Amino acid sequence: MQHEHKPGFTYSGDELEGMQDMPFYQAAILHEFKPYLRGNVLEVGAGLGAFSRLIQPMCQHLTLVEPDAQNAAFLAQTMGDKAGVRVQQTAIETLLNATPEAPYDAVVMINLLEHLAQDGEVLSRLRQQMTPTGALLIFVPALPALYSAMDRKLGHVCRYGRRQLSEVVTGAGFQVNRVRWFDLVGMVPWYLLYTLKGSRVMDARMSKIYDRWVMSWQGPLERWLPPPVGKNLVLVATPLHNNHAERGIKG
Repeated sequence: MQHEHKPGFTYSGDELEGMQDMPFYQAAILHEFKPYLRGNVLEVGAGLGAFSRLIQPMCQHLTLVEPDAQNAAFLAQTMGDKAGVRVQQTAIETLLNATPEAPYDAVVMINLLEHLAQDGEVLSRLRQQMTPTGALLIFVPALPALYSAMDRKLGHVCRYGRRQLSEVVTGAGFQVNRVRWFDLVGMVPWYLLYTLKGSRVMDARMSKIYDRWVMSWQGPLERWLPPPVGKNLVLVATPLHNNHAERGIKG
């Protein structure tokens, strides 16, 4: 089924607030992406910059694209004076139609792709702005069975299955290098609170407690013992050569 993409999407305040004070959670994501963060990096949907602040020291140039005016103003205030950082309050469509000053060595999408109905089209057009050896770094909510009223409130078009996410990315002209589950324990509270109970309230205080008492040990553990399933998916991919990419898109 084709969905109409909403050009002016933004993160909800709940989603952004919940991500702000979770250092162990952010560190676990950073561990997955750190080897690929170099040179000229684009973060699409930077929000309030929770992840941007972590990756900035690793990038020669970092472009932060955020469609929401208030979020972008906060980013400009907190990140705009850092060396090599450029903040753009830009709609996704405008970004896709623009030509970057230099191709990107990495494109970071943290909790963004699930907001886009035309996810494959967006990825395909972003691929054209990347270097041939660039890295696409994606973090998304996983497991369609966990989809809830909270997902709808957050503007999530879907939660991804592992195969579904891989097919979207390869169909956009990328080679998937690795895709793995993330946050095994987090499935339980999400299912009980949001999927089963139907809550539409995200408690930043409880997120902070979860980060301190669960992610502090689960993050390091999952590095050495990959979980068989999880609340999220982490994916790393590289652009295919143009002829292969076109076949992938058409197929």
